[in-house]
Amino acid sequence: MAWQGKRVVELAPSGQVDALAPTVSLANGVAMPAIGLGTWPMDDAEAAGAVARAIGRGYRLIDTAQNYGNEAGVGAGVRASGVAREEIFLTTKFNRAWHSVAGVREACEASLKRLGMDYIDLYLIHWPNPDQDRYLDAFHGLQRVAEAGLVRAIGVSNFKPAHLARLLDAGLVPQVNQIQLDPYHPRADIVAIHQDDADHYRIEQAVTTRPFARTMAYDPQRQAIFTVTAEGVVDPAQPVNTGPARFYPNAYFPGSMVVLTYAPTRK
Repeated sequence: MAWQGKRVVELAPSGQVDALAPTVSLANGVAMPAIGLGTWPMDDAEAAGAVARAIGRGYRLIDTAQNYGNEAGVGAGVRASGVAREEIFLTTKFNRAWHSVAGVREACEASLKRLGMDYIDLYLIHWPNPDQDRYLDAFHGLQRVAEAGLVRAIGVSNFKPAHLARLLDAGLVPQVNQIQLDPYHPRADIVAIHQDDADHYRIEQAVTTRPFARTMAYDPQRQAIFTVTAEGVVDPAQPVNTGPARFYPNAYFPGSMVVLTYAPTRK
């Protein structure tokens, strides 16, 4: 199944989707696809193939990171897909070595070179790394590369409530907060921040589902996330946890969230 506007449609027999995911509007107006492909722990060769195939099946959001070591492969996959760059939403992240204003600019330019792109759609602080206490400086660096036109949106990843609170208290508001969220990691404390402050801060949540799904789709009428495997789709009308895939009720993905799925193998 895949999105088409506000409804869910069936996959074509060939496995190609005939519709694209909907988008969510970030606080700065940038449109972000609601379903994307995560590329950890693929290497460059695996990422190149997986990204090209995913784009061919309708994915438009691709997530990578400096630490994944596959940005070059992701860029190659985007180019091999034949889809125009402006139709793809690329997310990448920088690590702790670059937590300074100048460091973020250097890391950003290095990622752009590896990707073979001239801009990044979403650039994230990968981890707060509170032991070195420089993530506020890193966020100021994000603001600078956004002002320079190198990135379209900025945000954070793996930030706990205390880290987010410190940013917000300093007047620094990420447009996206990427977290791992699944039935074993419900992250109620972080989800509550987004629900309580949604109207004020408008921080979008991007959630990763590894290792629970290969492809996912959302049906707004039934308020449900579908898990899709190569064998097929589990429909909400069927009992939970039957068949080759697993159906997760929307309680695990409350509110407006962007879902990143992980498929580290070629299967």
